[in-house]
Amino acid sequence: MRKYSATDLIDSKENICIQKFSVQEQEKEHHHDFIEIVYIWEGSGTHLVNNLPLTVQKGDVLFFNLGDTHAYLPTDKMGIYNCLINPEFFGGELINSNNALDILTLVSFKDFERQLVDILPKVAFVGKEMLEIEELLEDMYAEFRQKENGYREVLVSYMTIFLIKLFRKFKQKHEADLSTVGKLTPDILSFIEQNYNQKLSLKELAQENCYTPSYFSQVFKECFGTTFTDYLQDRRIEKALELLKNDTLSIEQVGFEIGYADKKQFYKSFRQRMGLTPGAYKRKIINNTTNNK
Repeated sequence: MRKYSATDLIDSKENICIQKFSVQEQEKEHHHDFIEIVYIWEGSGTHLVNNLPLTVQKGDVLFFNLGDTHAYLPTDKMGIYNCLINPEFFGGELINSNNALDILTLVSFKDFERQLVDILPKVAFVGKEMLEIEELLEDMYAEFRQKENGYREVLVSYMTIFLIKLFRKFKQKHEADLSTVGKLTPDILSFIEQNYNQKLSLKELAQENCYTPSYFSQVFKECFGTTFTDYLQDRRIEKALELLKNDTLSIEQVGFEIGYADKKQFYKSFRQRMGLTPGAYKRKIINNTTNNK
């Protein structure tokens, strides 16, 4: 797996790099020794984060900590603002910190609770908030390119505003999750985890736990931000990514192991979430392994 280094991508005098570009092809999975914040300003696709496939679209922001692995798989042309940040950007005294969220909290985000460390790396902005974020990022991008007097101080101010907006959104999402997650008992979640490769239906699962299907569906989406069906399919594909690394299993066997009796359905679901077929993904793993030897 490729590792990107801050020394190659970020000017040590600036400690920040802001990019704006469009992609149409899959990016190879990688990790890096700096903070990365990605904003999707057009298009859609899948972002693979620490082996977890996340669907992304216009308005989504993804936060990658030091050491996180990720890669994007565009469905069509995907437009991206990319902020690469050295920890030193927020203060030289924190150079040796190993956690980006600790750095940001210690510097100027003490109002945000430590629970932020456990959040998923994606939030979505819509409507007026989305337009505000895009205007802010475009101003940051212009300052970084033009480099007029005092541009670094302006960038620190803009980035502070951007991160406060981002962390507010993270906190809102987290609090919303806490207010609804109690409605689904741990037994239900444990049952799904243990039986993801079986034939599960929302109706049967709701009835067995004394919920109406419509209520169960509503609460499930409130808790996880996705439907029960999509959650189940994502869990299966997540497991498929692990099994495809096993040379002794055929693609058909992998599909069967994760709950797909129909090979075509496995291929369809995998391609929808990953942007490529299981065979192409397996070849990618083999090529990456060979190149890293």
